Amino acid sequence: MVGDGDRRSVNFLGHVFVASWRRGTEPSVAPYAFGSMIPDFVGMARARVEAVDHRETADGVALHHATDDVFHGSSVFLGLLEELQRFQADRGVRRGTAMAVAHVGSELVLDGWLLDRDAEQGGAVGALYLDALAAGLPLVGHLRFRQGAEGADRMRALLERLGAYGLEGHRSVDVIADRLDRALASRPRLRILDEDREAVRVSLVHCEKLVHERAPEWVAGLREALANQAQGE
Repeated sequence: MVGDGDRRSVNFLGHVFVASWRRGTEPSVAPYAFGSMIPDFVGMARARVEAVDHRETADGVALHHATDDVFHGSSVFLGLLEELQRFQADRGVRRGTAMAVAHVGSELVLDGWLLDRDAEQGGAVGALYLDALAAGLPLVGHLRFRQGAEGADRMRALLERLGAYGLEGHRSVDVIADRLDRALASRPRLRILDEDREAVRVSLVHCEKLVHERAPEWVAGLREALANQAQGE
């Protein structure tokens, strides 16, 4: 199975950056980049993909899982999680919410940092992301969904919605807070309670500061680890 329909991970944009490190940013890379986001998209679309009948897209799915294995073991990432959870606990945020906000929030803030660096260099990866969303619409026909046609319709609707959002929403703490609120709303142990909203927003501002300080080391370590992994394949 490609992905779990109940995942809370929504940091799909970062996977396009990894895809670009492997294969560049030409439009021909778009199916690969689309595949690299599918395991996150299945959760967002509430759909389950059981098979991918397109080689480049399937390779992108495999890259996603290889990336997650390296990313979630990063010492920079693990240190950020610990610090951000403690920051929220000191402000009374319950443990489950603090863990989810620290985990997903730091990933989304990193996406924004990557986009800013990309924009300074011409925006090629941001363009690849938008190309991947567009390429994904016909490629949905190469995905086998457990829900059949309903799953395909949900995925296409998600791709169209994300395409309409564009890139700006990845850079705003307020938008990230809203995305977290919606992503966690159906999870009773993780959802953001009304009394915790201000503390969560303050923690995301703190998260942005920490991520921006540590992102160069974080990204360099990730690129090196993934390069070593690729050499060993």
